[in-house]
Amino acid sequence: MQQWISSGKSWHIMRDHPDHSNQHIVEGLWGGVHMASPELGWRIASHGGSAADFLLDELWPLVQSDVHENDAFSLKENALPFPTPRVGHDFVGALYIDGQMQPEQVERLKKAHQPRHVLQGDFGAHLIVVDETTHERRIDVGTYNSIKKLCSKLDSNVFWECKSEATAEWVQQHQPCSCHAFIALISDAYVSDNCVHEVVPGTVFTREVIFKWQPYVRTGIPDGPPTAWSSKPTVHEYECLGSVLQAYPDRKGHWPHEGFPRLLYLLEHIPAGCPILVALGPDAFVQRYLDLLPQDERSRILRWEGARHFYHAKELYVTNEAPYCKTTNVG
Repeated sequence: MQQWISSGKSWHIMRDHPDHSNQHIVEGLWGGVHMASPELGWRIASHGGSAADFLLDELWPLVQSDVHENDAFSLKENALPFPTPRVGHDFVGALYIDGQMQPEQVERLKKAHQPRHVLQGDFGAHLIVVDETTHERRIDVGTYNSIKKLCSKLDSNVFWECKSEATAEWVQQHQPCSCHAFIALISDAYVSDNCVHEVVPGTVFTREVIFKWQPYVRTGIPDGPPTAWSSKPTVHEYECLGSVLQAYPDRKGHWPHEGFPRLLYLLEHIPAGCPILVALGPDAFVQRYLDLLPQDERSRILRWEGARHFYHAKELYVTNEAPYCKTTNVG
């Protein structure tokens, strides 16, 4: 309801089951603000047909240009996902008889692969922000804003990027679009491999949504759980997991500028029992940074196994800039 109110639209329509997908308006799953249509009562009284016919013939043409739609399956144009994850197999508009849902409706819901909505900017209740910070606060242990500041903490004889003029130019071209960063907790979530794009692994998704909090995030994740895909990847299961599976993990400009500060941020704020997923790359470049950490923190690093390996966690912690940066000058 809050999402509808915030939209400023006069009408609201919900579709939350595969049976709703072929209908513009489902009986009982629509509403409007006061006086959205003063003549609505007259229209209902004079229609003379069935309720379904009225919704299609009379109401839909009236509301379609001024409606907020929540849609779980059909992904109709301009519709948004429900702002809260589904609980079990319940759904809006379920028919209960003697306190029980209709078994055939439940079965159709179970068998349906719910298309994932791509979320950018409005994440609703699909995640919980557990910490927020600015980059300036992290300058003592690393920074998003300048490799040079990070280099002041490192040995310039070991880390090539601390001496490279080309790196300074790269940093200037890839400034984050926000000084704000956050850690999000997402329940029952997956971290993808690089099947979507060979150099950009790490897309985070759930049964219902894909999180696109930066322009470079690839969103071509198939519907359904990975275990049901025709080409089944290996899925590693964890109760709790952090991820800094960064874009372009083999490119040496990205790790000190993006991955390493995110790792430090997660190490400081997520439960100590959570391992943190990192792409170590084909050489020892990333490992040299990890060797700077205390042993108790190094022991939490979980090496990404590479292509065709997905990670699923009941509690997944991720960190990023934003919550969303509307620019192509990132990453």
